[in-house]
Amino acid sequence: MLSFAPKLIRLLPIFGAMWIAAVAHADTIGLDAGKLQDPGAFAVRSAEQLSYLSDIAGTGNLMPASGAVLLPHAGKWRLFVSSLSFADDGKDMRQFSVRLGVRRSSTIFGGHHRTVNHEFCFEDGGVYDLPAGPLLIVVGEKNTRNANIGQIVLTDDIKADATANPDLLLHAAPAQITPLTVTFDEKPSLKPAAVTLKSAPEVEISNDRVKLAFYSSLDGRALVQRVAVRVGKAWKDLPGSDSAESYRVLYRPVDSDPMMQNRGLQHPTWKLDLAPAVTLSAGEGKIRSHLGPSTTPWLSGQLFPLRPIAAHKIDAHTVKLDFASLPIGVMTATWHLEEGDAAAHVGISFDLLKPGYISMGYHGAVVDTVEQTDFMLLPFLWHGHRFPEKPVLTINAMTPTPMALIARQGISYALTADPKDIPFAWPGPLSAPFGFGMRNEDGEAQPFLYSPVMGSPESLHKKAEVATMHFRVLAEEADWKAAYRDIATGIFELTDYREPGDASLSDTAMNLFDLLKTDSANGWSAHGKGPWNIEGRNITTQSSPLTYLSYYLLTGDEDFYRKYALPSLEFLLSHPNVHFGATPGFGEDLWNPKLQLGPLHSYGATVYASAYAMTQGGAPIFGELATKDGKPATTAGGSPTVRLDSNSEGHPAAFGDALQLYVVTGDRKWKDLAMRLGDRYVDERITHRNEKNPGDHPFVNVSFVPDWDGLLRLYEATGERRYLEAAHEGAYWLVSTLWTQPLIPRKNVDLHPVDPKPLLWWRGDRFYRLGMMDEFAPVGGKRPAIPPQHYPEVTAPAWKVSNVGLGLEQPVTYTQTPTDWNILMSVWAPSLLRLAAYTHDDLLKTAARNATIGRFANYPGYYAYTMTDVYQRADFPYKGPDATTIYYHHIPPFSAYVLDYLFSDVEARSGQAILFPSMRQDGYVWFDSNERGFAPGKVYGETAWAWLHRTAAAIDNKNIDKLLAHNDHTLFIVLSNQVNRAQTTKVTFDGSVLGGDPTGRTLRTWVNNQPGKPIAIGKDGASVEAPAQGLVVLALDGAAIHVPTHMTKNAGPLALPTVEANEVQNVSGTDLKAIGTFIAAPPFTSRELYVYVQSTAKQCSGATLTYKIGDEPEQTAVLKEFPCEFSVPVHDMLANVQWKVSHVTPGR
Repeated sequence: MLSFAPKLIRLLPIFGAMWIAAVAHADTIGLDAGKLQDPGAFAVRSAEQLSYLSDIAGTGNLMPASGAVLLPHAGKWRLFVSSLSFADDGKDMRQFSVRLGVRRSSTIFGGHHRTVNHEFCFEDGGVYDLPAGPLLIVVGEKNTRNANIGQIVLTDDIKADATANPDLLLHAAPAQITPLTVTFDEKPSLKPAAVTLKSAPEVEISNDRVKLAFYSSLDGRALVQRVAVRVGKAWKDLPGSDSAESYRVLYRPVDSDPMMQNRGLQHPTWKLDLAPAVTLSAGEGKIRSHLGPSTTPWLSGQLFPLRPIAAHKIDAHTVKLDFASLPIGVMTATWHLEEGDAAAHVGISFDLLKPGYISMGYHGAVVDTVEQTDFMLLPFLWHGHRFPEKPVLTINAMTPTPMALIARQGISYALTADPKDIPFAWPGPLSAPFGFGMRNEDGEAQPFLYSPVMGSPESLHKKAEVATMHFRVLAEEADWKAAYRDIATGIFELTDYREPGDASLSDTAMNLFDLLKTDSANGWSAHGKGPWNIEGRNITTQSSPLTYLSYYLLTGDEDFYRKYALPSLEFLLSHPNVHFGATPGFGEDLWNPKLQLGPLHSYGATVYASAYAMTQGGAPIFGELATKDGKPATTAGGSPTVRLDSNSEGHPAAFGDALQLYVVTGDRKWKDLAMRLGDRYVDERITHRNEKNPGDHPFVNVSFVPDWDGLLRLYEATGERRYLEAAHEGAYWLVSTLWTQPLIPRKNVDLHPVDPKPLLWWRGDRFYRLGMMDEFAPVGGKRPAIPPQHYPEVTAPAWKVSNVGLGLEQPVTYTQTPTDWNILMSVWAPSLLRLAAYTHDDLLKTAARNATIGRFANYPGYYAYTMTDVYQRADFPYKGPDATTIYYHHIPPFSAYVLDYLFSDVEARSGQAILFPSMRQDGYVWFDSNERGFAPGKVYGETAWAWLHRTAAAIDNKNIDKLLAHNDHTLFIVLSNQVNRAQTTKVTFDGSVLGGDPTGRTLRTWVNNQPGKPIAIGKDGASVEAPAQGLVVLALDGAAIHVPTHMTKNAGPLALPTVEANEVQNVSGTDLKAIGTFIAAPPFTSRELYVYVQSTAKQCSGATLTYKIGDEPEQTAVLKEFPCEFSVPVHDMLANVQWKVSHVTPGR
């Protein structure tokens, strides 16, 4: 989970939404630089509560930003400006000027070199004598490369020194923004003039779904298209203005670089030297500029707004349009409707008379206010009523499906790319054959597209020649979900295309179990009780603590429990944050990890109630922690983007904690609470369209997408269909963020993957990247550079390395150079499988499978940014090279995802005739999964425990997944065929774990949930045929299987504990407290006394635990390092245990 500088900003709590009222004795006002009306050529970026300006391309000499505020009174004001400036910045980096009114500050900002941990720092800009009223602010009339401008603060306390004491600004109030006065040198024409149309069309074409009619203006000088869709037996015109539809041509001379910048940005920016010249003014201040902002596509070159002047009907389904000649060339367009197709094919040609850059635009036939639309979609950024604050263009590499859609009054209208014009390559910012937008010149909602994007390589023509573009225009009676589905599966030919690669998914689950047990490769820190987090020095992170317990319960591996599962449970009880620094010397830390012990607040009832149930009540402390003051313990999550109220931006929502308490206890009050909170959540996050733009940094599956999988669980627990419908709606938000392009050729491709600049990470106190570097990392040491990596060249089927089906983490980490970064952590796929089964929506199933099948044979790393199959090998996390960024703390949640997929797939295929109880683990970003193994389930009515074992029943076909279950006398083998053709496999049995050799016995069978013919077991096993994507279940009776964890202590609902589970003692001679509790899990032959001292490392770097178990002699355990925690096995489950902590040694 890569974090770039803006993501790391620890903001003073004075800015953005957190400004508070000014104190009476002084006026202090502030403005985020990103809120200046005209950002010039700077990129506007956001981080937490801050909107800031950035020269993200690193070019310098940018067009300045400007805006105006209202100054509350005349007098002397001191200026402070914050910026990023690092100690190792080169000379003249990040510097910029600031002007107030007519006077520029003598301070050149951005050269303070005081930034630590990516914090913005203030500099003093001097004192100004300013009049009351509008004040012009100009930033960057002089600027050098990589400038980042945070806040602009003015105070009439001219003795204030915010550079030494930023707390002096705590009483700042938000500056009142006032519009700049814009004076044009010459009034521009940004779009064709409005027209009045004749009553009858000149030409029309239609099929059984769509009609396109071309009407002439009354003066005969222009043609405008009207679109109608068939509704029943009648035609229904699309809502919109007669003047909406129009064309654009943008041109720049060949020696006039558009300076398109797209690296690290959601939207490209351009040089605006050919845009209309303007004077911007406020009060006494003025600045010469160009009409902007720099994200406006139709200002990126010399603009020619066009309408066709003539139409020629070629045949019943084709129209050719002519346009007036321009000084640079002439345009023609062709519209074609095929029978039964709701999407017209459009081709545009421009006969360029001279060399230069060319971009052609089309603004669609539907325009409306945002409020009048039912839904808008330009994935992944714009869903519902989210709408850009300024005109922007989203290039095809930045949108999973290149399209712009408006749904209104039961009709959907969309513009899409023609996928045949997008090459088969990993997406990246350097190529932009298409760009899409939604906000037009008047600030209304109108789909538009430009092709190629001005400044992209495709836009440059070094000679006079014909430039072409092709796109599709869809109009149909459908809501947005149905229209999206038709675009994805029809235009972009999305299918369930993947097959298993190097291993079956069930073998992958076992490979992951082996990896979790291998300390040389799993990144486990016994001292830190968790896996290393590679984004900081000496940090461990528990992002999926119950996964270790689930694997233990499914396998019965006692060693695994003691080494991994038990420490993970202990971590939950004592560590204050999911990120923990057990060893001093964090270096470049990202989350301020806590070098102390104390109760963990990141997880809530969802995890604690699940831990209570999965230990079958053997660890009462988890049941106690699941509530607080009679209410569900609230999940805070492992990410600062997570919110706690029921209107949270995705994961987790408050209803999930109440729901988990109901699932565990069966208490109706928790169900009622979950439903009340769930209804509120649906109303606020699903029914009422969200208008908030989350910005650059929040995670897509946290802040862009609602908690649809939580709503799915609410449906599963209550049976209320309104939650299923809401989950279905929300899931499409997620699905629309998954890649559907480029088209996948049906051939092998030669791969020569190169990573020009791999990032270096940490593994504890070492700089580390598998197969590239492993050396000691001194505290504060600068990370060395890794040379470019050439990954193994290979020839592989194109589908094997395709990105179609993958999602992304967040805007800021997706947009990279030279290629963009998708992610492989598709933990939502199992929930999509279940939802697809409930709704009979195959697109959801396709999305789940395309994200999962054939992607990996072990942990594959996180970021995917080049076409390679190196990470798909089973030995990848052992040998590398690390082509995808191996995050050790992601291995447990990834393992949970694979297990959850295996079980969910079987449950969906069987119509829940095969079902195993599960508990939800949620709270760390969007890593949300169902954990199993704590209780038996059902296989076609027969009780059975799910079981993970490699050899009990083995198969020899990687296209088939295997899931085992057993009871006292029967072994069940559940086989899922993952390909679209019948498969045969040999099933062999390990008599050493089955109570004897089963040769000669007969297997009972079910095929696609119907009883099948018995199959005899020969000396070489049994041969089994599985139908295409079918389900086959085998039952071997007479087996004798013993798995120690497969026993039930507490069946059914668990009441929450009523007796205090913690014992708290004062530590003699200190102000510290020691806390002790017991943890037990199946088979309940022993329990663990866990004691920790609630302290920092300075308070306790050593201690002694004295304890007495029943009548046994008193014993001691001595620690000589932080953290001060003790784990003592107690083999007598009933004995009285006494303990105390003494001899605490303070740290340094």
